[in-house]
Amino acid sequence: MAGGLFVLLRSQDETFYALGSMGWRIGIALGLLWLALPQVLTLGSSLPPRTAIACVLGGVMIVARPKLFPIVLLIIGAMAILESVGWLIRPFPKQRGRR
Repeated sequence: MAGGLFVLLRSQDETFYALGSMGWRIGIALGLLWLALPQVLTLGSSLPPRTAIACVLGGVMIVARPKLFPIVLLIIGAMAILESVGWLIRPFPKQRGRR
């Protein structure tokens, strides 16, 4: 809402127009995150911490600079592949004998 006020009240100044558009982008992103919060929480509990942090930072980067979407997608995809390969080659825990 603050972004809309900046655009409506001071649309002649480029600085206020930039702040208004930034406010709109952030507001829309936070609104979508709020709507998807239950799914985000279940996904966050099933992802490894490094991948979850990379997804959050990637989302922030995409909101700030939308042209970075292919690069962010490539980095997060590479991290997910490396995490799954690491899970596949991790040794099994030693089983204790029955008592």
